[in-house]
Amino acid sequence: MSRWSVLGLGAAVLLVLLGLGCYNSQLQSQWVRGSQFSMGVGALRVTDQAIFTQEGKDLVVRPAEGQTLVAVPVRLRNDRTGKALLFINEDAALLRDRGGRQYTPIDPFARAVALDGSVDKRKRIGPFLWGQVSLDQDFQLSGYLLFEAPPDRKWQELEWRQGDTIVARFGGYP
Repeated sequence: MSRWSVLGLGAAVLLVLLGLGCYNSQLQSQWVRGSQFSMGVGALRVTDQAIFTQEGKDLVVRPAEGQTLVAVPVRLRNDRTGKALLFINEDAALLRDRGGRQYTPIDPFARAVALDGSVDKRKRIGPFLWGQVSLDQDFQLSGYLLFEAPPDRKWQELEWRQGDTIVARFGGYP
């Protein structure tokens, strides 16, 4: 077999695997449907601080010592329920790593402190999904869930548990 044939075959296999969703370098899931909602999850952002603005003031959330923040962009769409009342709090979702350890969302508003100094625009995250939300049928909401976890985790899935149970698996997991 010639070198070009081997390269072509390798490229074809890679394209098939990418098409099947077996590899995802950005740890994104596709839209996942539950019984009432659909959920999409974007690329996770691991950071040492999350900066946001509330009532004209710059605020920052920092992790506890030895921990890191994981900001997970979530889009939730109400496909079938006339009106859904959601309580987005520490029980609304679970973020699981490949070792099976799970982490609950943290309240960014309760953890935030005033930011002293300049704002690093790359650390801006928001809006956050938190609190009571009413979601009408055929509408969607989007924002970030914020988690605190040890650094260097390999993430497996996000499980949404509010009003429906939906599991979005990240790259490489069926």
